[in-house]
Amino acid sequence: MLLVIVTAIIFPVSTLAADANSPRPIPDDMTYGQFLLNDWNPGAPVIITFKDPFCPYCIRALKDIERLDDLNVFMFWSPILGQASISRVEEILHCQAPVGEQVIKAVIERQSPQCTKNKQTEVLAQLNHRMVEAYDPQAVPSYYFGGRRSSLAEISNLTSRVKQLSASTVTLDWARYDTLLLQQQSSQLARVVVVVPEDYPRSKDLIDTLLSHSRYQWYISSIDNYNLICSQLNNGCNQEKRQDFFQKSQEIQLLFGLEENRQPRLILGGRLLSDAQIAGLNIEY
Repeated sequence: MLLVIVTAIIFPVSTLAADANSPRPIPDDMTYGQFLLNDWNPGAPVIITFKDPFCPYCIRALKDIERLDDLNVFMFWSPILGQASISRVEEILHCQAPVGEQVIKAVIERQSPQCTKNKQTEVLAQLNHRMVEAYDPQAVPSYYFGGRRSSLAEISNLTSRVKQLSASTVTLDWARYDTLLLQQQSSQLARVVVVVPEDYPRSKDLIDTLLSHSRYQWYISSIDNYNLICSQLNNGCNQEKRQDFFQKSQEIQLLFGLEENRQPRLILGGRLLSDAQIAGLNIEY
């Protein structure tokens, strides 16, 4: 079970703060790998945390950092406690591993990090600043999942429910259905297929909602509206992909008996979800 930290240092909300309802960028291991707490696990969900090196609650969380081992955790430094914090973060970003063991040990001991220096300080500083600016955290420590602020308890409960529901006798070859994948940033909690019925009047609104809901990797199965959908697909549009899109959409609908469906239905892993299961996963569509 993940450690739940309910106490934080909070500063007044800035008028420049990002819209809490808008999805934020999700870091990838290629660009932001030096901010990963552990080795990248392509099958694990992604969370982002922000900490100030002089925040006592952040230090307490760092002492229990092994509790996050099952997640891909990107940690960024947000110096919200004044000039001392700003100066310490500058020192940290001179380290080759700005969230490495040497840095974390130094922060816990409230000391300047004695670390191997890097030759990309400016690059690391820009990457760190980019994420701090995009999320504009008003409290530390803070945790974000799918681009939105979450508690560790919420993340733990949600990942547990997803694991339970993912168990199914139907195994989908996801590589086979790449044509149905929407183009989006995802926290990789799970793959979900949305089966859209024929002549569904709100297809565009549905796609817009999915694109802004970045906890999941979304696939869309539809046997009409390809011209509306294809510009949002990961593989783009052309006649060959159009034919494959229709073929794979029909396969999904036949496999789960949804040919006569009149409302969008969701498939997580290989399980067709009920309304109650969808509500339990906090999926809005």
